[in-house]
Amino acid sequence: MRAFSVLVHLFAILFVFLPILTYADGKSVEIEVVEGEPEQSGASAMAFGLGLLGYLSENEEVRNLPDGVYEPTAEALYAAFSSQAKIWRELRDNGTAPYDYADELVLIVDEGFLWEYVWYNYKSEGWNPIPSDLKIESFLSWSRKRIPEHMPRVEAYLRISEE
Repeated sequence: MRAFSVLVHLFAILFVFLPILTYADGKSVEIEVVEGEPEQSGASAMAFGLGLLGYLSENEEVRNLPDGVYEPTAEALYAAFSSQAKIWRELRDNGTAPYDYADELVLIVDEGFLWEYVWYNYKSEGWNPIPSDLKIESFLSWSRKRIPEHMPRVEAYLRISEE
């Protein structure tokens, strides 16, 4: 229980004090949370934003990215949704009220369909062709049965700007 308490406090600190990360090269990256209901959506959105920020920090040269809203790759979205589901599972399992969207995202991850979810719902023009090993039809069949009301969404964005 102590580990969870530390996680919740760290998450709360990040939620309040880390809306902007400044890089040494003069660029800053801000997490912009899309406002929503219910109240739990803020924690879920920040979990997504932190996952996206983590991916960006580890895998991209921020100084080379254009100012404006970051256009995530499939890999960036996968990392962000994976992080969001992991954080949400911890919060939910330790007493956070249910939030259908995030609870359904956890189900998608648990079922092993996160790549299919990302490709089916968020494919962008600049992405490579769909990988042949994805089971899109299986994902669609499963999702119609298990999460028929699920509405895919991105709950946070990253905004890149010059300092």
